[in-house]
Amino acid sequence: MGDAFQLALLNYGATIWNRWRDENRDIRIDLRGVRVSEAVDLVNVNLSGADLTEADFRNLDLWEADIQGATLDRANLEGADLFAADLSGATLMAANLAVANLEAVTLKGCDLSYANLLGANLSHANLEDATLLNAFLFNADFTEASARRAKFDQAYINDGIVFVNADLEGADFHRTRFSTANFSHARLVTVDFSKTNLHGADLSFADCTSAILCEANLQQAILRDTDLTGADLRRADLRDADLRRANLTRALWAGADLSRADLRGAELRTLDLREVKIKGAKVRGSPYPDEIVQAGFDF
Repeated sequence: MGDAFQLALLNYGATIWNRWRDENRDIRIDLRGVRVSEAVDLVNVNLSGADLTEADFRNLDLWEADIQGATLDRANLEGADLFAADLSGATLMAANLAVANLEAVTLKGCDLSYANLLGANLSHANLEDATLLNAFLFNADFTEASARRAKFDQAYINDGIVFVNADLEGADFHRTRFSTANFSHARLVTVDFSKTNLHGADLSFADCTSAILCEANLQQAILRDTDLTGADLRRADLRDADLRRANLTRALWAGADLSRADLRGAELRTLDLREVKIKGAKVRGSPYPDEIVQAGFDF
């Protein structure tokens, strides 16, 4: 259990707490397992470096709080409002952030492995270099978030998750458990989607330059107007996918299944057809190499 005096002081609010911290910079903050009063005002509170393991901050207002480097493993922040808070370098392993407001929050370098982010608002958040291994992300909103180089390995994601206009350059979604998801207009340069289930996902207008999609399940995925320049789609399943007007310049396709895919208007001039399954695919209106005529496409 945490320090009872520190809890009592925190329950007086951010103003008194911050003044005490300024005067006692060398004191270790121990608030493990505490339950903070929902009536307390913690706007701009300084909890940097604090041990908040298993602490209960449910429904609290933590706007613009300084929580850098804090330990929040298994902490309960369900419904908390952390708008524009700074949690850089914090650990939140198995923390409960369900329906929390994390808009514009800084989670750079944070460990959110196994965290519950059900219905959380992460729009405009900074998750660069964050780890979300096995995190539960159903219905989370990452609109216009920056999650460059973030690790989403084996995270639980459903059709309610939104990554519209997000910057995910270099992020790792390897073997992530997708249902459908919305990545429209997202920046997905060099993203690792290998062996990922993107069945029915919306990647329209996304920048997938040099993305790794080998062995990915892209059945019925929407890749309309998507830039797939240099993307690795070897052994990918693209049956019934919508690739209209997609840019496929220098993409790698060996072993891919494009059966019944819609490639009308797509850039196909550098398409390598070796070992590609294309029965029933549509290409009307696309520039394409001569050999495509004999390859089974539906004109």
